[in-house]
Amino acid sequence: MMKQKTGKISLGALWGILGFIFGALFPFVSTLIEAGIAKTPLTVTNLFYTNIHTPLLLVIDTAPFVLGVFSVTIGQREQKLRNITANLEKLVEERTEQLRLRSVMVEAAANAIILTDNHEKILWANPAYIRLTGYSEENLIGHSFVEFLSKEHGDRFQADIFKQVMSGNVWQGEVNDRRKDGSLYTSEKTITPIMDQNNQIAYIVTIMQDITVRQQAQLEVERQKQYFETLFDASPVAIVLLSSDFSNYTCNPAFEILFGHEQKNIVGQKLDDLIVPVSEREQAQRYTAEALSGQSVHTLSRRVRKDGTLVDVEILSAPVTVNGEQVGALALYHDISDLVQARHEAESAAQAKAEFLANMSHEIRTPLNGVIGMTGLLLDTPLNNEQQTFVETIRSSGDTLLAVINDIPAIPVMNWSVEVIFLKTGKISAKVGKLA
Repeated sequence: MMKQKTGKISLGALWGILGFIFGALFPFVSTLIEAGIAKTPLTVTNLFYTNIHTPLLLVIDTAPFVLGVFSVTIGQREQKLRNITANLEKLVEERTEQLRLRSVMVEAAANAIILTDNHEKILWANPAYIRLTGYSEENLIGHSFVEFLSKEHGDRFQADIFKQVMSGNVWQGEVNDRRKDGSLYTSEKTITPIMDQNNQIAYIVTIMQDITVRQQAQLEVERQKQYFETLFDASPVAIVLLSSDFSNYTCNPAFEILFGHEQKNIVGQKLDDLIVPVSEREQAQRYTAEALSGQSVHTLSRRVRKDGTLVDVEILSAPVTVNGEQVGALALYHDISDLVQARHEAESAAQAKAEFLANMSHEIRTPLNGVIGMTGLLLDTPLNNEQQTFVETIRSSGDTLLAVINDIPAIPVMNWSVEVIFLKTGKISAKVGKLA
């Protein structure tokens, strides 16, 4: 017995069995009729004898086999039809489910979608379009799509779009649209024609995305870019932007003025070879290594101009990091030649002033020590009370003046001292010397 993998009898086998059974009725009934006509007793032997000696009955005996084979064929065809029907039903269910899912996806899409016919009459709009524009479904369905367009671009602009779409081409671009409340927004549109079986445009699908925020962000980025480019170009400090491997760099006008190199003439050249003196190369390489490792550098050094002259500069280098990754470095060169010259002049003036003060201190201290010494000797002589008071006043004033002179700071190169020695003989000796 034929069985399918599920354990059930196949439809072809079932039909074959039923055909064989039905066909077996023909020889059995024919034999009974023939035996009845011959008035032969109805025994198995007589029926068998009647059957094999009647040619017509032998032909009829083949009926079960013929009907069985024929029924098997019919059953197999029926089985195929049932399988085809089941497959078609399954395919219809799958396609229906796909259409349902697509419908749900379109309904839930964040982008606004609207469907019109070839005359721009609105047939359907998804919820995103309704949310974006503020129009209800009743406001849209059956109305012309042109009614809801803003007049920001003019009729010619809309006519050119419609002409391109009706020629079978997709149109993409940015459009300023207006909501129901009158507010404007910028949308990125893709308008696609849908052809029918005759390759004629039957529908038009418009997909819109509100890019107002993105456009504002782009404008802000562009504004900031222009702002920093202006700062870069207008900065009085020489600035160089270097790539992560220091192979490429961009300089501002102040750099060109300070070092005499133009941007167009330094492409492909190493920065150190251009502006670092040979004597400073080793130190500059250490600074470069520190900058490549993400460290900041702040130092004073000398750099060389295009004409070979040296310039004193304050150098500041810092890594440029984007999203946690170093993409380059920023180097600033501040010309401090005037500051260095002013410092040298100030040091020279301070040196001269210190020398003057030291000399004046020496010139005043020497006779003053003589006055103080003489008043000390005079106090050792017999004096009346009034004379004693006068001499002590002179001595006290001298000590005060000497203390003031001693408060004047002396510099190492001109550190003079006066040593006063009181002799027992009543004489004084002033020893002047230069301290090391």
